[in-house]
Amino acid sequence: MKFKIFYCSLLFLGLTTNVFSQNKKGKWGFGAGGTMSNVTASEAVQNSAGFGGEGIISYLFNDKFSLNLVTGYNKFSSTPLANAAELSTSLISSALTLEYEMKLMQSFRPFLSLGIGAHNYTVGGSDRFSDGEGLAGLGTRFYLGKRSAIYVAGLFKYTTGDAIDGLDVGGTDLYYNVSAGVQFFRGKNNTKKIDEPKVTGTPFDNMPPVDSLLVEELAEVENDGTAVPLTEEEKRSAAEHELEFSLTLKKDELMEKLSSAEQEINKLRNEIADKSKQIENLERAQQNTEAVNPDKIQGLYANSLALFNKRKYSEASQILEELLQLYPNHRLKSNFIYWTGENYYARKKYFQAAAEFEKVLGFPHSVKRDDSLLMLGRTYLQLGDISAANANFERLIVEFPRSEFKQKAEKYMQPQSVPAE
Repeated sequence: MKFKIFYCSLLFLGLTTNVFSQNKKGKWGFGAGGTMSNVTASEAVQNSAGFGGEGIISYLFNDKFSLNLVTGYNKFSSTPLANAAELSTSLISSALTLEYEMKLMQSFRPFLSLGIGAHNYTVGGSDRFSDGEGLAGLGTRFYLGKRSAIYVAGLFKYTTGDAIDGLDVGGTDLYYNVSAGVQFFRGKNNTKKIDEPKVTGTPFDNMPPVDSLLVEELAEVENDGTAVPLTEEEKRSAAEHELEFSLTLKKDELMEKLSSAEQEINKLRNEIADKSKQIENLERAQQNTEAVNPDKIQGLYANSLALFNKRKYSEASQILEELLQLYPNHRLKSNFIYWTGENYYARKKYFQAAAEFEKVLGFPHSVKRDDSLLMLGRTYLQLGDISAANANFERLIVEFPRSEFKQKAEKYMQPQSVPAE
């Protein structure tokens, strides 16, 4: 019954909008609403939608185009692997969208959206990460009057990362966002400008200079009404006043030009300083790049292993991530990836660890392939996937019969229970 009353109220408000002469919106608007989100393109076995909210700030260029800042909070769930626990993703996003609104009716107006943004998220209570996103979608507004509207919209968001579902295998994710809420717009001032009365007579611009009147032969009126001309001394004093006034005007003009020139000089100085700072930063970055040598890479790698042995896993992961970013084609790249997986495993982030060990298997000549197969098996044991664990142990035994990890693989092959660590 409550929903029927709500829908009837909306229909009534829509019909009453015909009373208004014109739906005039202001330059700025704001709004808020509820959202529902879910991942649509991911590597996870199952995804479940969740709910959140959003806030909107709008700037209207005209009746068709507007720029919007949309900030929201969303939650949804994913099951990365079969028989694995469900992970909850908490995501905060912010985006700039350009909207094109079509005026099909006075109160009912669909619109198209296109924009870019970024989001920050955490999966299963792990560390927070950030990625960019591109978005496109459509929606409609139902105007309740001159300054308010109800909106319903749907957006598809294409991310630059591949981990909002708990799995990072080197691709990208796609998720949708359905929202509904209310927007308010600041009204324009429709007060008409009052025209000033026209002044008749001699235009001010055509009047003679005030000071020139001082040198005219103005007549003084005696009591009897006769005119008396100015004396020579009075004429000389008037001329001096006119000259002084003219010099003051020239001085003011020169001071104004000087002030403008000083502002321009200061602006150029600031621009030169900014350019110099940019050049200095580029030179420093080039020097740092040139200073890198193989010994330094080996030193960083050894330092990450030392930190791992000291159980400083976060610091070790940061060094390994830096090595992968700076040297993506280095011969030890598979080693960097392997120890990244070891750091995830030590911190009990088993899904991320499994993804890193899988990457190492993509290097056919890596010396860490048998290591990765052993750790993949142990990781799947921790996730409760006995079948996948045994498959990796068997692969290690068959492909690397002389591996130092063969006996460990045979030991861990216990399909009925997880061996003690």
